[in-house]
Amino acid sequence: MKACNEYNTLSRRDVVGGAMKLGMIAALSTPAWMPRMAFAQSQNSARDILIQVFLRGGMDGLSLCPPHGDPLYYQRRPTIAVPQPGSGSPRAAVNLNGYFGLHPALQPLMPAYQAGQLLIVHATGAVANQWTRSHFDAMRWMELGRPNDITLYTGWIGRHLQSVPAGNGTAPLRGMAIADGLPVSLAGAPLTLPIPDPTSFKFADGWDNRLQLEAYLRANYERAPGVLKSAALASQNTEDMLDTVGFANYQPAGGAVYPDNDFGKALRATAALVRAEVGLETICIDRGDWDTHSGQGTTDGHLNELFTEIGQGLAAFHADMNGANFTRYTVVVMSEFGRNVWENGSQGCDHGTGNAMLLMGPHVLGGRVFANWPGLGLGQLFEEQDLMPTTDYRDVAAEIVAKRLANTSAIGSIFPGYTPTFRGLVAA
Repeated sequence: MKACNEYNTLSRRDVVGGAMKLGMIAALSTPAWMPRMAFAQSQNSARDILIQVFLRGGMDGLSLCPPHGDPLYYQRRPTIAVPQPGSGSPRAAVNLNGYFGLHPALQPLMPAYQAGQLLIVHATGAVANQWTRSHFDAMRWMELGRPNDITLYTGWIGRHLQSVPAGNGTAPLRGMAIADGLPVSLAGAPLTLPIPDPTSFKFADGWDNRLQLEAYLRANYERAPGVLKSAALASQNTEDMLDTVGFANYQPAGGAVYPDNDFGKALRATAALVRAEVGLETICIDRGDWDTHSGQGTTDGHLNELFTEIGQGLAAFHADMNGANFTRYTVVVMSEFGRNVWENGSQGCDHGTGNAMLLMGPHVLGGRVFANWPGLGLGQLFEEQDLMPTTDYRDVAAEIVAKRLANTSAIGSIFPGYTPTFRGLVAA
């Protein structure tokens, strides 16, 4: 699989480094010496925990949820289209409604779909604004919640957390990115840290004992700016919090088996954190490598491997939460743009526009594909190349914020310059 030069040079540091520079200070800007490990609940703790999965590189939504009922899909992609259900192929699309299907590698998600807890939102993107085919710009714009605004430095999830009181007033963290750096969507979020591996986070490494470290922090950060003092102390208390979770002995419920890869491990850690109810309100997970310009494959190859990983991981998380009867969560899966409708000469697809999103959780109105489908005719495509977006991604995100995160009053500041339309995707 060959990615474009922009994606190859856009390292993880480049993707998240902007948020680290622009948002890390704001993320820890609530100066407080947190009372240690007294996780009292509050009236705000009924809000869902938001879990964002960002598929970086431009996931191919037309392969995730192929419109197998449209002959044009197979004309546009003669060698990489997912085979029709009933075609005799052992790896045909899973039929969903007679028109749309699911990539066969995502078959593990069918129990969630059949339970009405998985929703596919197709033909998503930025409807009201000109979009971009640049990875860097598209990621940044989507995570900011406002396209092409060089004056905005906080992410949409960050502004949500800024605008509501903490669900748990004594928790050391409200947000976490299981990543090397803070994603743009979390920029500006109070009490938020990037932690690549929550199961092995050690802030106090190199110190003989905890009291020695505390004395050092007090002596060296007493006169420091509030943001630096807050960052040091939040990190210290975060280690305490993570130690209580018991990752090594975590037992998934519902027969869930997480895949033994980075994505599976991140979701397993997320499940342990969510079920421990340590006060986290949002967790962000990245999975890159979706820039499939060549060698994309159909039901084998690179894209199939990625879908297998995503399908197995999300299915395990769903089974785990259901088995534990934990209902206070919503998962949203997104990518910066889709792929070109037309197959290229390298058995891949170039950068596109419209895409698909996934929502998963017990309050998702799922078991269906939601789409104001634009069609694949030449005059129906964006610039005669891409799937035309007809549902703005901010409609999806804003409905989650309002109905599942109980934040209706700040929608205008979370998505500035845009008035969302709720589509009936999640229950209030």
